Amino acid sequence: MNPSVKGLEIAKEYVNFQRKEMNDGNLDIFVLFGNLLYDMGEYVKCRYYFENLLCVQRDKDSSATIDIYRRLGRAFLGLSEFELSQKYLQHAYDLCIKNESTSSSKLGRILSYIGQTYDFQGKFNTALEYYFKGLQIIERNLKNKRLIAYTLTRMGVVYYSKGQDDLALKYLKKSKKYIENSVPEDHPDMTEFYNNMYMVQYYKGCYDQALCYQRKSYESDKRIFPVDNHIDLSVDTNNIGKCYYKKCQYMQPIEYFKQSLDIARKVLKGDNNYIDMGMRINNIGKCFYRQKNDFEALQNYEIAYTLKNIGEVHLDLLNCDLSLNYFTQALDLYKKTFNDLEHRDVAKCLHLIGQVYYYKNNDDDDNDICQDCYDKALTIWENVLPCYHPDLALCYKNMALFYLHRKSDYIEAEKYFSISYHIYEQALTKDHPHSIEMYNIRQMISKSKRQATLFMIIDTVELILFLFLFSVVFWF
Repeated sequence: MNPSVKGLEIAKEYVNFQRKEMNDGNLDIFVLFGNLLYDMGEYVKCRYYFENLLCVQRDKDSSATIDIYRRLGRAFLGLSEFELSQKYLQHAYDLCIKNESTSSSKLGRILSYIGQTYDFQGKFNTALEYYFKGLQIIERNLKNKRLIAYTLTRMGVVYYSKGQDDLALKYLKKSKKYIENSVPEDHPDMTEFYNNMYMVQYYKGCYDQALCYQRKSYESDKRIFPVDNHIDLSVDTNNIGKCYYKKCQYMQPIEYFKQSLDIARKVLKGDNNYIDMGMRINNIGKCFYRQKNDFEALQNYEIAYTLKNIGEVHLDLLNCDLSLNYFTQALDLYKKTFNDLEHRDVAKCLHLIGQVYYYKNNDDDDNDICQDCYDKALTIWENVLPCYHPDLALCYKNMALFYLHRKSDYIEAEKYFSISYHIYEQALTKDHPHSIEMYNIRQMISKSKRQATLFMIIDTVELILFLFLFSVVFWF
């Protein structure tokens, strides 16, 4: 693999950064090699290197020992051995407190890393506590721009994981000014910022803004990495495709997803990283599904990991029992993943389960379960999503159809339809498929109202005739 010109510049910057750390007395020459192993992703070698370094370290209370413990903690974090990571990071923290000459930035950095161990385990509230403590210490010295940016970024990602997108945006935007003042424009830190902004805007339903950020990331990555030979380029093209998919432009995303898959096949060749590969094939399948090429989609889905999306294809084919099985499995996994059950993905599964029972419509029990699932999904989405999010519009629309077709209650149907229409009106063009569908639903509600009015008139006339005939018989 030949490095790009920009990649060489970043490599030079990395060396200069490490040299500056050594000149400032912040980094031991022996620690530098272990750092390089970590940055290369060689976490096992990094672990053994620092364990050996710790064995030969004479002064167990020195600043170098603190660095070794901290790096050991990060190595175990890279290996997803969180208890051992926390153990060594806690040792580093305790030595920092004991050693009064230790810089505050080192203490703050350790707290941030401890936060990351909880972050990666999904213990988001505990992670935030450590991030906040670390940030308070790090911000005392504004020279720590990259460290401040790193901590703010992690906080933004945690809030995103909790489904609190507005808070995620707040901290990610704060991180930007520190990133801009510490690295050049075409730098992995800047690209990571664009990716994180894409991620939050995407889940907020702001697909145009998400697309803008992901394109910036893609253009930057193309200047940094060898063309078509780095996994980040595969991620970029995959995410661009997802934006077009959400905008209901299904031909464009297929091309981006195929491009992403081609890059992934090159990069992951010989690796057992089938989840990444499956995700890309899954997204191609989603496009075929939306274009109603259902059986081709199912073929792709068989090697995909997203149970929910497989269930959606079966639901489109009205294979209700199969789709219910997949949605239930997905819901169970989401509930295990997120300690806080009020998560947007939990709501999505509940909503889809509601749709299954809407289509089944075997008896009153099915209708009750459908309504219960819709209500639960709507409650969660109203709490975690912005008020103009497309998923809210979708839920209101389906509740309108439920009340119209299953309850014959056009008054409730019209109430939910109005809310859905108002949201879609803000986000969609008149020729958008959802806008056309909303027009058809409005026609159905109007027809139902006319029928109800006609039946009411007929009932009234019948009642008047009955009373008239009764009075005639009574008098005669």
